[in-house]
Amino acid sequence: MAASEKLIVLAAGGTGGHVFPAEALATEMTGRGFKLSLITDRRGGAYGGALGSLETHRIRAGGIAGKNISALLRSGPELAFGTLQARFLLKKMRPRAVVGFGGYASVPTMLAATFGGCKTVIHEQNAVLGRANRLLASRVKRIATSFEGTRSIPETAADKVVHTGMPVRQTLTAVRGTPYPDLNENCEINILILGGSQGASILSEVIPEAIGRLDADLRARLSIIQQCRPEDLEAARGRYQQLAIKAELDSFFDDIPERLCAAHLLISR
Repeated sequence: MAASEKLIVLAAGGTGGHVFPAEALATEMTGRGFKLSLITDRRGGAYGGALGSLETHRIRAGGIAGKNISALLRSGPELAFGTLQARFLLKKMRPRAVVGFGGYASVPTMLAATFGGCKTVIHEQNAVLGRANRLLASRVKRIATSFEGTRSIPETAADKVVHTGMPVRQTLTAVRGTPYPDLNENCEINILILGGSQGASILSEVIPEAIGRLDADLRARLSIIQQCRPEDLEAARGRYQQLAIKAELDSFFDDIPERLCAAHLLISR
């Protein structure tokens, strides 16, 4: 049976670093008249934005980053079963192409796509090819990279690399030209601190201590908005309270474009 000329399947899940580029591609390709479907893992939550409107299928996906033999033994059957689930879905959907965005959640679908002879692309968001994408590199048709000279690409897959850059959501590109907020000697200084979709413990530990060393008059003008890991929220919030610094902390913000526009300084990883 011929492939559906207008259907593209996205394989993504896990952290925002994998999900947000998939959302950006979904928005762009939908605007070009393509139909998009998402295959993700069962542990993922409900997606918003462009991904939230897609036909979504959830399969099993065993982690491939286990550090001990018991973890590997547990993940192997999950990965195999998830690959069978994805193979069944792809045979029924017959997509024009399958695009993976790294992370263990994408592996079963991308393996199933290569076994089934689908056109396949993986996208790497980082400067070093991730573990999941290294596993898939020799099997897929193309490897799209965010950076030129991405490291850890197998020599046998070097001719598959296409430097595309990072897909960025339209909600972010739309505010690119927003004027820098006014800053004077008396105004409140807005500092936005982001550690990726899961937060970063090092930022929660280091930044409050660094800010605590500032002059008291300067600290009094600060307004901190910081993304923390859930387990770090209480400690970070307590430290800012000790320093009498205005701070809004959360594990995730869904209005990043607006917060970027209001920030005088962004600290991110």
